Amino acid sequence: MTGVVARTSPGWCLLARGVPNWPAQRGLQLYEGVVETDWYTSFLPTILRLTEPGHVVRLYRNIPLMCLQPVHRSTLAASRQAELVTGQGVAEWPDDLWEDLVALRRRRQDPQIRGSYRREQARRLRERADYEPVGVEETDPSDR
Repeated sequence: MTGVVARTSPGWCLLARGVPNWPAQRGLQLYEGVVETDWYTSFLPTILRLTEPGHVVRLYRNIPLMCLQPVHRSTLAASRQAELVTGQGVAEWPDDLWEDLVALRRRRQDPQIRGSYRREQARRLRERADYEPVGVEETDPSDR
């Protein structure tokens, strides 16, 4: 039990999951799950699985154990109704998607090119008024 209690606005839940972009601790697995925190009024359940018998696992206050991500209930309802479509791998990709992937990989492998993801994100932001990158505010180019 982490001792975390959370309450969200009506219609919102929390997805408890591992910390993104953070290496998993050896010998420990965190089970992911959605908690309906718009009505649930107790400690958030945290289910850990010890994966290596005999291995000592230590938890530290300054190292994150999990991430809580808000999810709207409508997203969960839509995912239950969505039809799962699987393909036969990259052989089934349309030509334009395959060409985009090859071009991207060529750019990423060029040691002279840095920050191509951020540049592409900024380009999309300039081209489409409705595109909003996650967690990034547009900055004035003159500030750099």
